Amino acid sequence: MQVIASARNEWIKSTAKLVQDNLDAMAEQEQDDAASIDADEL
Repeated sequence: MQVIASARNEWIKSTAKLVQDNLDAMAEQEQDDAASIDADEL
């Protein structure tokens, strides 16, 4: 049972990291898009 619990916890950690990395990339893309729009308006 300990091995299964450890494997599950590792899977959850790596999934959470992937989600966070994707959210960070999306936020960065939004900032880049906003900066590009602002530069176009100048």
